[in-house]
Amino acid sequence: MAKSAPIVALEATTEQLGGMFLKGAPPPDDEEEVLQENNQEYQQKKQSEAITNAEVVKKVLSEPSKEKIVKTLASLTKADLSRMRQVFEDTNKTSLIAEISKSNKGDLKDALQALVESTVELKARTLYWAMKGIGTSDIAIIDVLAYSTNQEIKDILAYYDRKYVVHSTTKKPPGGQLVYDIEKETGGNFRRVLLELLKAERDESTAVNEALAEEEAIQLYKKGEGKWGTDNDFFIKLFTTRSTYHLKVVDLYYKQHFPGSGIIRALRNETGGSYRDLLMALVAPWECWFAQRANTAIKGLGTDDRLLIYILTLHDVDKRKVIAKEYERRFKRTLKEDIINDTSGDYQKFLVGLVSA
Repeated sequence: MAKSAPIVALEATTEQLGGMFLKGAPPPDDEEEVLQENNQEYQQKKQSEAITNAEVVKKVLSEPSKEKIVKTLASLTKADLSRMRQVFEDTNKTSLIAEISKSNKGDLKDALQALVESTVELKARTLYWAMKGIGTSDIAIIDVLAYSTNQEIKDILAYYDRKYVVHSTTKKPPGGQLVYDIEKETGGNFRRVLLELLKAERDESTAVNEALAEEEAIQLYKKGEGKWGTDNDFFIKLFTTRSTYHLKVVDLYYKQHFPGSGIIRALRNETGGSYRDLLMALVAPWECWFAQRANTAIKGLGTDDRLLIYILTLHDVDKRKVIAKEYERRFKRTLKEDIINDTSGDYQKFLVGLVSA
């Protein structure tokens, strides 16, 4: 049984995503970082900035006012935060996350810790939380695995093994601890898709074989809406191996051959539950998915702070701006306004700092 995130919210997510099919894969978290990887002058500059930022964080971490630490951290990319954290820990011989825990509490502590975690640490921890205890948060698993690159999945598998092994024996479970947990905590076609994604073999290229895409569009109809019953083997193979670019072309040919339909409608008609939501996420634009999920975290009674923190600390400054823009387009109000209305204190200031950076 799903934990925390209700199926009602899931339904709203997939329904509203229906008209927003595929704008393409998300850009790299820090494109400049990749381009400048071998630029010595750039790297020296970044290292100098990391030293300065680490000194500032050390000084302001325990101050009653959190304004300075918010200002220091909110505009940094994941790459910048990683450098700063490394310098901080090398210099002070202590864990930055542990120091944050000593001088902060509640949601602010959780948000600050999540921000300075690496992408892999944050995603692995989210997966662990989604499956520990009674019940499983299928939607949290979807948030992570549907929007992870092949390399991230490989890194998550390795990190999860190191951090979250729970067996009393020293022998690692076949396939690793994460695969073991997914097999134990999920089921049916939902589990089958997750296990395929964990193989980290999904095509990530931008090149598209249009003839193949057209053939697969026809086959998708024949194995779904065009027959009694659904060929789930075909659906699973298509969505877990083809790139988002390829699936976009499949959708275009699907609509061309079968007017009035498309991949989104096919998924709604032929699949259901968490299985459908996962396939939907694999083709939904990342900014649409996370804008809708941010709204899910905020709307109604109470705030899903774990989800809100995940979305805002996972994404770099540029991606947060894209999500905020999509949020405003979709809900006719700003993400900043909804955060102000739904949170308070230093935690509120920190989240506002993230979406305003």
